[in-house]
Amino acid sequence: MALETIESGSPPQGRELSQALVELQNLTFSVVAGAAADADIALTGFTYGTDTIKSVLHFNVTAGDIDVLTDKTSEVQAGSVAGAFQLSTTATTGDTLLVIWFNKGAL
Repeated sequence: MALETIESGSPPQGRELSQALVELQNLTFSVVAGAAADADIALTGFTYGTDTIKSVLHFNVTAGDIDVLTDKTSEVQAGSVAGAFQLSTTATTGDTLLVIWFNKGAL
């Protein structure tokens, strides 16, 4: 993939550059409700294994205010149903998640 080339430090050229730009057009930001640890979190339009989650940010909300913002990307795992993912150890019930992902299925 062209984005893997960028991440490796080699600048893409020609077709790889073109592919990287197309992929970046499908960078998607989704706001979803949190859930219990190891519970499915639905992500509309997402297919685990085809699409790639790049980041999951957890907004810990108390009394309507964001108290803490933490990166939970390392906890992402496949959901038990299509179009879902799970966080392996953190319960985020009642909180909000910002998911940044590549919608490769739209390419």
